[in-house]
Amino acid sequence: MSGGMRPARNREVRVPRGVFRRAGWGLLDQVASSGTNFAVGVLVARTLSLEDFGAFGLAFLIYTFSMSVARAFPMEPLLIRYSAVPVADWRRGAAAAVGTSAGMACAAALALIPIGIVMGGSVGAALLGLAATFPGLLLQDAWRFAFFAAGRGRDAFLNDVAWAIFLVPAFALAGLAGTSLFAITLAWGLAASAAAAVGIAQARLLPRPDHAVRWWHEHRDLAARFLAEAGLRTGLSQLALILIGAVAGLETLGSIRAAQLVMSPVHVLYLGASLAAVPEAVRALARSLGLLIRLAAAASMGLAVAGLVWGSIALLVPDELGRMFLGDSWEAAQTFLPAWIVTQVGIVLVIGPAMAIRAFANARLSLRVTVVTAAIGLVVPVTAAFAGGLAAAWGLALASVVGAVIWWLALPAGIRAWRRAETTREGARI
Repeated sequence: MSGGMRPARNREVRVPRGVFRRAGWGLLDQVASSGTNFAVGVLVARTLSLEDFGAFGLAFLIYTFSMSVARAFPMEPLLIRYSAVPVADWRRGAAAAVGTSAGMACAAALALIPIGIVMGGSVGAALLGLAATFPGLLLQDAWRFAFFAAGRGRDAFLNDVAWAIFLVPAFALAGLAGTSLFAITLAWGLAASAAAAVGIAQARLLPRPDHAVRWWHEHRDLAARFLAEAGLRTGLSQLALILIGAVAGLETLGSIRAAQLVMSPVHVLYLGASLAAVPEAVRALARSLGLLIRLAAAASMGLAVAGLVWGSIALLVPDELGRMFLGDSWEAAQTFLPAWIVTQVGIVLVIGPAMAIRAFANARLSLRVTVVTAAIGLVVPVTAAFAGGLAAAWGLALASVVGAVIWWLALPAGIRAWRRAETTREGARI
C-alpha cells in the first residue's frame, strides 16, 4: 500500500508542464509589451523636439505609476482569489476587477484634464492626450492580468500584438494631423483603447465599473496593504535613484542606466515570469504546499542562473561590439556592470517567496517585508553614494541581495500563518 502511495506523492510535487507553457506566454507577452513601448519611445524621440520628448516621458511616467497602482488593486486580488476557480467565478471576478480599473482610470482622467489646461505648453498637450485615452490604456493592461488569472496567457500576448498593430494606422493618422505631441500621445492611447476593445471580445464579457465598491469591500483586507506596498516599492526606489544622482552626480545615474540596458534581457525575462507567477502559485497551492514551494524555488533559481549566465556573457563582450550598442557609454557600463549583475540577481531571487506569500493572501506579511526591504534599498545605496558613484552601485547590489534574503526568511512565517488559517478553516467545517 505504501509503495502505491509513493508515485502519487511524487506527482504532487512535480512542477506540471503546463506551468512552463504558461510562463512562456508570459515571456512572449512581456517581449511584445516592452517592444511596443521601446518602438514608441524611439518614434517620439526621432519625431519631436527634446522638450516634447521630455513631456511625453512625463505622461508615460504617470501611466506606468497608475498602472502599478491599478495592478496592486483591483487586479492582484483577482490573481490571488480567482486563478483556481471555475470559469463562471472567474468571469464574475474579472468583470468587477477590470471594471474597477476602468472606473479608476476615468476618475484619474478627469483629474488630468484641468491640470493639462493649466499647465499648457508641451506638458499640457501630453497630459490632455493622456487624459483622453487613459481609461483605454489601463483597461488594456487590466485585460492582460485577467487573462493570466484564467491561465490564458496566449490571449494576453495576442492583445499586446493587437496594440502594436493598431499603432501603425494610429501614428499614420497622427502624421497626417501634423505630428504634434498631442496627436502622437492621443494616437498611442487610442491604439491601446482599440486593443482594450479587442480584450472585451476575447473575454466575451463587459467590464462592470458599477461593481467597484463591492470589489473593494470583498477584498479590502488585501487592497489597502497592496496599494501601500506598490507606493512604497515604486516611490522609494525612484527616490533612491534621485538622491544617488544628487549625491554622486548625474554621470553615476547614466552609468547605472547603461549597465541596466546591458542586463535588460534578464529584466524582460523577469517581468514576463512575474506576469504568470502569482496565478501559477495559486494553482500550485490548490494542489499542495510542496508543489508551491518547489515552484517558488524553481522560479527564483532559474531566473538567477539566467542572470548570472547573461551577465557573464556581457562581461566578455568585445569593446567594439559594446560600443556599437552603447557608444561612449560602454566604458561606464563595463565599470558598473558587475555591481548591476549582482543587483539583478537579487531582484529576481525575490520572485519565489513573493509569489508564495501572495498565494497565501498574506498581505500583512508582504507589506511588512516591503517596508523593511524598501527602506534598506533607500538608505544603503544613498549612504554609499557619499563614497562615490561605484560605491553607490555596490550599495544597490548589497541592498538587493539583503532584500532577497529577507524575503526568503519571511517565507516560513508565511507558511506557518497559512497552516494556522487552514487549521481554523478545517475546524470551522467540522
